[in-house]
Amino acid sequence: MNFGAWTYAPQAVAAEVATKKSHHVVLLIDSDEEKVMRHAIAYIVNLSRAYSEKDEPLSIEVVANGSGIKLFRADTSPFLKELTALRGAYADVTYSMCGSSHALAEQRENKSIPVMDGARLVPFGISRVVELQEQGWTLIQG
Repeated sequence: MNFGAWTYAPQAVAAEVATKKSHHVVLLIDSDEEKVMRHAIAYIVNLSRAYSEKDEPLSIEVVANGSGIKLFRADTSPFLKELTALRGAYADVTYSMCGSSHALAEQRENKSIPVMDGARLVPFGISRVVELQEQGWTLIQG
């Protein structure tokens, strides 16, 4: 179809959508240092802005492992409000906490450790990272 100065070409539109690059990033947080945890938040915001400006899809999974599980602990995380707001603002952000590290922390502290709303337990954080990398995800360590 021809609409004056521009032509509607469904094949061209379909090709553009099919070739639009999508991005998949896994952020590994394995430290309980606030500076490292703050980096995860900054990375989510900056990556989301960068690829939104390019109109390119982005998926981010933050995996908390070892002492980094503090990030998603409902009782100790210094960033619960920020993390909750980010999940509301960016639909393709997933929070995963290492179940093994969680169980060890519960055993060490002799109490039940609550996980923040919106975060999920995975059996092993490091194996989750490997699985995502094997699927082509880019690793960024906090």
